[in-house]
Amino acid sequence: MFFYKVIHWIIYFLFKNQIAEISGLENLPKDRGFIIAANHETAYDPLIVITALRNFLRRYFDPMKKKIYFLGNTGIRYKIFRYSIATILVALFGERIGYLPANQTGLIRAIRLLKQNHIVVIFPEGRQNDGKQLLRGRRGVSVLALLSIKEIIPTGCFGPSVFSLRELIKHWEEKKRVIFNPGFYLDSFDESVDAATNIIMQAISKASNKDYPFSH
Repeated sequence: MFFYKVIHWIIYFLFKNQIAEISGLENLPKDRGFIIAANHETAYDPLIVITALRNFLRRYFDPMKKKIYFLGNTGIRYKIFRYSIATILVALFGERIGYLPANQTGLIRAIRLLKQNHIVVIFPEGRQNDGKQLLRGRRGVSVLALLSIKEIIPTGCFGPSVFSLRELIKHWEEKKRVIFNPGFYLDSFDESVDAATNIIMQAISKASNKDYPFSH
């Protein structure tokens, strides 16, 4: 726990000035686990999310000894030097800040952690996308929400798209914004998994101000 707090502090110190706006923290549940489902513009979105939530986590989740977990690419640990410094940090310290591979094993563990009232962050587009439209959502986000019966917080991450350490340094002065929109539940299987995924992606579309052209 102490090491986790140290890493969290280092991340906060490095990235706190990168965020110009954090809004919607009042929409986050304070006493139970939930899912953050966000668009994915840049390699260091996970660290921006951690930084945006730092005070919230310290006030409400640290006392409960709960953590924030990221559900991400299964190859991230084996491609460290091909990614930006943000991804390197996530890969090196993933277990401490909470890293789960985006495969069946990771999904099952994420559901269990949510039921234990931890927080799980997922980027349903599956990869970075700096376009004006969201990519087609992966089904894992709806499976996660349906089986955990936890609240989904649609989240928008805005700012310069960064794919490498050189770009991160170049755009360091450009600011990010993080918007947490009101949450909702998918608490039944009345809809198909594809339909449920579309519902979540439409909510992310509103939070991120990006079109989602795959709803029909």
